[in-house]
Amino acid sequence: MTARVDNHALGRSGRRKACDLCFTKKIKCDMLQPTCSNCILYKAECTTGKGRRKPNPPARVRAAAAIQHHQQPQYTTANTDKTEDRLARIEKQLEQLIALQSSRPPHTTGSWSSSQCEQGGDSAMTLSNADFDVAFPSRDPVVFDSASTKFPVAMDLAPRDELPLPPQADIMPIVDHYFDTYAYIMPLFDQKSFMAMLYQWYTDPSTRNKASWAAIQVVLAIALRTPIPELLNGCGGSDRHHRANFFLKNAQSVVSDLVTRDKDLLGLQVLLGIVMLFQNSSDTSPASVIIGTAIRLAHRMRLHSRDHAELFSPDENLQRQRLFWIAYVLDKDISLRIQVPSVQLDSDIDIDVPPAKPADDVGVLWTRDRQTCFNHHRSMIHLAQIQGRVYDWLHSNSSAKMSRQSRQQRVQQLDRMITHWYSTIPAAFNLENLDASIGECALIHMAKMYHVYLLILVMTYGIYNQDSNWVQAIRSGDRNAIRNLVLGTERYDSGAASQKQVRLLPGSWHKVVQVSRGCLRLFDMCIPTECLIWQCSCPHFSGMMVLLANLLIEPTHADAVSDEILSARAIQLFDKVLELIPDPEHYTDIRVIIEELYNRAVLVINEAKSQGGDDQVDVLEANLLSYETLDGDPWSWAAALPGRTDFSAGTRDGDGDSLGVLPLCR
Repeated sequence: MTARVDNHALGRSGRRKACDLCFTKKIKCDMLQPTCSNCILYKAECTTGKGRRKPNPPARVRAAAAIQHHQQPQYTTANTDKTEDRLARIEKQLEQLIALQSSRPPHTTGSWSSSQCEQGGDSAMTLSNADFDVAFPSRDPVVFDSASTKFPVAMDLAPRDELPLPPQADIMPIVDHYFDTYAYIMPLFDQKSFMAMLYQWYTDPSTRNKASWAAIQVVLAIALRTPIPELLNGCGGSDRHHRANFFLKNAQSVVSDLVTRDKDLLGLQVLLGIVMLFQNSSDTSPASVIIGTAIRLAHRMRLHSRDHAELFSPDENLQRQRLFWIAYVLDKDISLRIQVPSVQLDSDIDIDVPPAKPADDVGVLWTRDRQTCFNHHRSMIHLAQIQGRVYDWLHSNSSAKMSRQSRQQRVQQLDRMITHWYSTIPAAFNLENLDASIGECALIHMAKMYHVYLLILVMTYGIYNQDSNWVQAIRSGDRNAIRNLVLGTERYDSGAASQKQVRLLPGSWHKVVQVSRGCLRLFDMCIPTECLIWQCSCPHFSGMMVLLANLLIEPTHADAVSDEILSARAIQLFDKVLELIPDPEHYTDIRVIIEELYNRAVLVINEAKSQGGDDQVDVLEANLLSYETLDGDPWSWAAALPGRTDFSAGTRDGDGDSLGVLPLCR
């Protein structure tokens, strides 16, 4: 038998055209079966089972292989040395870790103290007391220390929990404060479902996830920034600010995992909570970006439509509805403040506003005697609708091409809408009637709402704009020019700035003066917390200039004395805010205008007093009262801002985060 292999069993590249003998002797084979002619001649077995000889590689390939073979022992040795060095460093770190852990008392339950806060609120903490190979990026959550009395502390070498939280007993007072003072006005989280999630977090670790962890962080951060900080025992001053930043940064570290979470409401709730925190801080630019993401997520969940209402229970539909309107209010407010288009179109909304009298009283404010109520949440939605129209009709790119006559007509329509909105507010909650009878927390919420109202008036009439005619008249010192402006009898020039200027409607100046006076008085009654300062500062300072301008043209009116005091305190507040922001030089022009207006108001008032026979007393200067004379130093939170004036000795720390800077009206 022959050992010949069939040709079809060989690959195309290995197909043989000669038997083994002929291939070896390099002679032509006739491939006869079963034995070729040459094999018969040489009396040899005719087979074709041997493989093709491997071709000789090119010379340069052989040279490269020789070099690699020559260097291989050296490379292996170097790599081995590097590995051994790294293992030695790791062993050293493990020994340090064991020594550190053994020096601590046994772990029972984690705790943190609010009495000290020296590490700041930045979650991008580094370990400077050892040489570690592992780097912790800034997006990693900060880990709680179970033994130290300082909060927060440097990150543990080996975190015991990927999603750390303080002990339940420590955070419950803060969570209760959130639902007692904030959640019933701004229904971001439902208390029943949130408390169930919080309880499950601590009792069943297997159910933990980033969304619920971030939701808890947001609630803690908002609670530490809500009104009446003295209710948080041991959590006042700069410590609150540091800890609020700490929780906010933890929530931000998982935002990328939440922007597409549409299976439940947690992702949207966390995004909206972060927007609220930045909106009530000195920098709204992150809020303007995140609110766009939140609105798009709400669209994906069809919160703006009735389409999927039948898929949810009535309680779930109510919560979905409230969340959408919260996003809507934030979107319109941010749009008008920073002069950018809003994301949500009014024409694309297919759901109703919340009921005027909800069964659970969420969003409703009551007087202390429980005789009168006011649906704050519903009113803010209607106010946000007006904010959207103010931007679309007067400040958008398309509105810039309108004629002055068309612009004037739109101002008249907006004026009617604003008047109607104010007429729906119960008398007990009117601006001129508000006092402590509604409760301190409710008073702060109303102060923020009425400052939005003042912002709408200012933006509607273009009263405070550096390019407007009336600011130019103020800087000129011409009282007649100012009087003509407020009476609507001024003559317009042909400039581009004048093209956007509108005549004040009859009674409009009086309305703006009344609202400015009411807002400054209301602000003066509230605790100047950081959220109140940053959210109200722009319309507040515009109202101050309105009062000073009104003193110029009518220095002896009935409220002149109170306006002097309110304006003086607003000037002091303005100077204090300039000390807190990182770029005060950007507001030099505004400060110059305020100083010019202040000096002219003092001069006019003194002249009026002289003509009336009164003593020439600088009333404004005498009423520059100090906020720091208040009990408890409500400005202690400012000590946590980095690179600012030290308002509270012994509490400053440079590691905090200011959450950025709300531009004043420019």
